[in-house]
Amino acid sequence: MERLFYGLKLASLLFYIIISFAYCAKSDGAVNDVNSGGTPLQEKPDTSELTKIIFHKTDFIKDFLSDTVIQITNGLQETRIDFIKKSGSRMKMLILKVDLKQTGLGLQALVPFGEKKFGRQPITQMAASNEKAGTKILAAINGDFFNLTTGEPQSVLVVDGVVLKETRDTKARTFVGTYPDGTLVLGGLGLDGKEMDVDFTRLQQAVGGNERLIIDHKRALLATTSLELDEHPRTAIGYTDDRVLYALVIDGRQMGWSMGTTVADLQDIFYALNTYMAINMDGGGSTTLALRKKEIAQWVIQNKPSDGSERAVGDGLGIVLKERYSK
Repeated sequence: MERLFYGLKLASLLFYIIISFAYCAKSDGAVNDVNSGGTPLQEKPDTSELTKIIFHKTDFIKDFLSDTVIQITNGLQETRIDFIKKSGSRMKMLILKVDLKQTGLGLQALVPFGEKKFGRQPITQMAASNEKAGTKILAAINGDFFNLTTGEPQSVLVVDGVVLKETRDTKARTFVGTYPDGTLVLGGLGLDGKEMDVDFTRLQQAVGGNERLIIDHKRALLATTSLELDEHPRTAIGYTDDRVLYALVIDGRQMGWSMGTTVADLQDIFYALNTYMAINMDGGGSTTLALRKKEIAQWVIQNKPSDGSERAVGDGLGIVLKERYSK
């Protein structure tokens, strides 16, 4: 009888051990699934809306690692995304979301030393040079490709209604601008190969860029040179029908930090964000995003420039808030 009792006890113990191992095996499988990148993104509670859109509507993000959303002011957010892209490379992407319907928010062309002439200056210093009484430049990105000697941009540049450059070095060049009422416009060739209708007499601000990514919600035809096809640091902007502007900065050329991306990937992202228009800006070592400190007029680089330090560039684009609307 005693032997039977101990036999039953041993059988119960063995049954418990088998069930426990089965449960652990199931749990280990679930953990491996999470690490493989196959888990639906919505299961990660810290995932932002922008990250979800890009994850589900493109194949750009293979494995999501983390993201952070910073509310800079009403209508202005910065989202930082750390992920593994489809090629297996580690990536860092920063996205500014600017709701230009928000009273007091606007765009401003930035020029070196705040002077209406060509030159070169790092974006953090350029933001300081261009800040005017009654306004704050909350964020700034690099702008157009430029002459390394003179700083002359390769496309259009308009500052406070003053046209510094009206021509484009090649027809492929583009520009984004605003009219006095805040209307956003994109200049360059349309999908039909004709010049898009822009009234230069009304342009208040304008900064140039390279190729078009999105036109009228459609994917533009992209060039196929190494500049477009290879992975590089990138800066690009796009805007929606309801006046939301996205400024995208992706670090590159830095193994283990961020390798960069192609122009086609940029196009996929802006298409997923349902932009009406989008263009590629200068990239490489020029790629820069800077934010203003809350209380003082100092700007801090948010990304990691591939040159190892901030490059002096020919122009930039600032996100401006009129001080009477600041909190």
